[in-house]
Amino acid sequence: GARAAGVRHGEIHRWNLCRLASDQATNFIATVPADADALPPAVMLEFSESCPDRPGREVLLDELASFLALIEPRAGKPALLYVTRDFDAEYDVTANLDRRVWLDRRLFPPDYGGPWVMWQASDIRRVDGIEHPVRWNVVRP
Repeated sequence: GARAAGVRHGEIHRWNLCRLASDQATNFIATVPADADALPPAVMLEFSESCPDRPGREVLLDELASFLALIEPRAGKPALLYVTRDFDAEYDVTANLDRRVWLDRRLFPPDYGGPWVMWQASDIRRVDGIEHPVRWNVVRP
């Protein structure tokens, strides 16, 4: 794995609008080992066909803040929020939670959500030796 190869590694949590923050945090803490060398945890905030729920903005922001308050002490660093354009338009997460963000926009730099530290520029990039398309993420220096 990445750790054995000396590559920095981290965890990604896919936020579920159909589950309580406390349940998601309990699962995260139970499955993600505490590792001071790990990258900050990333929380993916995007709509999913498997969960049609759309809680109100304040409910979502409160739940997300609770989740972050529970997982960040274990991680020892603030989480990175991966936020899609439609999710941010609905919940205004990037304006309401003071966290670094990883945004998504194909081919062109994101024009939403404020300053980003990571940007997913493509999910169709080809890499020699890998059979399927891979995600191409840009990291701001």
